[in-house]
Amino acid sequence: MSSARVPELYELKRSLRDKVLFPFLDGKPHEVNEISEAIGVSRQTVTKCLSFFMKDHLITSVGKGASGSTGGKKPLLYALSSSLYLICVTLWEETFRIHLYNINGDLVDRIILDAPLPDTPVSAAENIGRLSAMLMEKNKIDPADVRGVCVSVPVWVDRKTNTLILSTAAMNWGRNISLADLLRPFFADGTMILIESPGKIHSGLFYLDPRFEGRRLLVLSVFHGVSGCLIENGHILNGRHSLIGNLGHMILDPADPEECSCGARGCLNVLVPPARLQDIIRREAEKAPDSALLPCDQPPSYRQVFEAARSGDPLGRICVDYLARQFSQALRNLVFCFDPDYVLFAGNTFPVDDHFKKLICDHLGIYSQGRSDDRLFEILYDDSDLAERDALAAMMMLRWRMLNSSNVYLNLDTDRFQSAEAAEQV
Repeated sequence: MSSARVPELYELKRSLRDKVLFPFLDGKPHEVNEISEAIGVSRQTVTKCLSFFMKDHLITSVGKGASGSTGGKKPLLYALSSSLYLICVTLWEETFRIHLYNINGDLVDRIILDAPLPDTPVSAAENIGRLSAMLMEKNKIDPADVRGVCVSVPVWVDRKTNTLILSTAAMNWGRNISLADLLRPFFADGTMILIESPGKIHSGLFYLDPRFEGRRLLVLSVFHGVSGCLIENGHILNGRHSLIGNLGHMILDPADPEECSCGARGCLNVLVPPARLQDIIRREAEKAPDSALLPCDQPPSYRQVFEAARSGDPLGRICVDYLARQFSQALRNLVFCFDPDYVLFAGNTFPVDDHFKKLICDHLGIYSQGRSDDRLFEILYDDSDLAERDALAAMMMLRWRMLNSSNVYLNLDTDRFQSAEAAEQV
């Protein structure tokens, strides 16, 4: 192919990536006229692009749509292929799940296990590879058709190098671990492998929510520690060292005797876990000997504590007030450096209610005053299953990355493209 043709080919890539393919990210079928009107590209160009991608099995025809109001032929419908796949791994403390999706967003199969984090990253990679192979064999999927793998693991990830800098949940893993490299032998050459922290993954669904367009959103997840995600104008903030969002290691009480896994004292992560609530319940037990939270031989779940508080249980209310005080301190610090419009508690493991929201505002005190709506921010709650939301968001992130990385989803046969162009001009 002549050098003069290369810029034109790359321009076609951008057109396909940014225009023609964009409507398919909703996982629904679309017709040529609909795409043409939505993105402002001619029907001829849309048809040409779709035909090209059909040859690479990225787009497929899925039947015909309804006739227009004036009748006529029924238009063909197109959708992302169901023969290319993505694997999404949730590797958390006591939670190990592998979801297999096709790139159209359909869940094909999954494995759900209750298992601790493996002792070493090598063991983690081997477990992921072995179970992924089982899913592919069970569903008769060629490994070459798996185009992306995403692993959600509670670590500090260098997003520029896809490296695990440190995991306070698995300190024995060491530092600067390339989990992606450990996984590569288990997948086909060219498979995209992404490593990301859970907070960044499942929060990704929120920045697509039109409610938050042009706003600042802080997402908090309380599950085996506290993770956060700061979103501004539809973009997740990461920072130079990918540290933004590690809110569980914000120090609130340096005098606290318990040492955090990060080596500091008084981190949010050591002030609000169920084990700390267990200590409070035992200490205050005499105030409510008939409490539903007693005898508290095991740390209570957050759900048990919130439900007890809603029923008027004194110990439940003491615990919820304690949690509200800790989170209000953390939010007070965040207000001065981020000033969010919304604070969203994500996940059904930490079921906040109106009473908890009011307590936070009360504890913020003067800092919640002085605005026209008499509040610093609006507190929201999303009761999704975090692990399922994590898998869905990972699939969407992989799909987005795949459709924006031509070297991953498209091995352009430039000679074939040039031949097709020449044939059309004859």
